[in-house]
Amino acid sequence: MNLSEINWDIDASGTWPTPVKASVIGLICLLLAGAWFYFDTLGQLNQLETSQKLEADFKRDFEKKQSQAINLQDYEYQLTQIEAELYEMIR
Repeated sequence: MNLSEINWDIDASGTWPTPVKASVIGLICLLLAGAWFYFDTLGQLNQLETSQKLEADFKRDFEKKQSQAINLQDYEYQLTQIEAELYEMIR
C-alpha cells in the first residue's frame, strides 16, 4: 500500500484501505477521549482534591471539638470551683 496513491479527500474516505480507516477512527477516538478528560474529568479531579482538603480540615476540627465535649464535665467542675474561690476572695 502506497500512501501517496490514496485519495485523501474526506468525501472519498469510503475508498480508503481498511488499515487507514481504522487508524483515522482510532486517532479520532483518542482525540475525543483526550478532550473529554481535559474538559470534564480534570475539573472534577480538582474539585475532589479541594473537597479532600476540606474533609481533612473538618476532621481535625471535629476531633478538637469532640475532645472538648468529652472533658465538658471536668471544665464545668473547674469553673464552679474557680467561681467559688473567686466568691470567697471577694468576700
